[in-house]
Amino acid sequence: PRPQQQQQPQPQPQKYIETWPIPLTTSRQDLKHGNQRRNLEAKFFQDDGRPVILLAVHLCGTLSLKAVDFFNHHPDTIRFFALKPCCLPGMIHAKR
Repeated sequence: PRPQQQQQPQPQPQKYIETWPIPLTTSRQDLKHGNQRRNLEAKFFQDDGRPVILLAVHLCGTLSLKAVDFFNHHPDTIRFFALKPCCLPGMIHAKR
């Protein structure tokens, strides 16, 4: 009879987030509330040498303007900004 081979335990696959060379952090916030905007700035937009990619998806009306404000106020930190609004604010906001 053939000797029985012991099976070696298979290593558990790592989660994708553990293998990425760049940390990925997501945050769902209500940009209408000033305290949440300040918390976002304190957490993500510190100038600590780490670049930030800002993806603003499905922002309605003036929320797109809030995302643009983040970008304009942190030019040294935000290296890439992608805005995909669902609708743009009215022309009254363009004249302010």
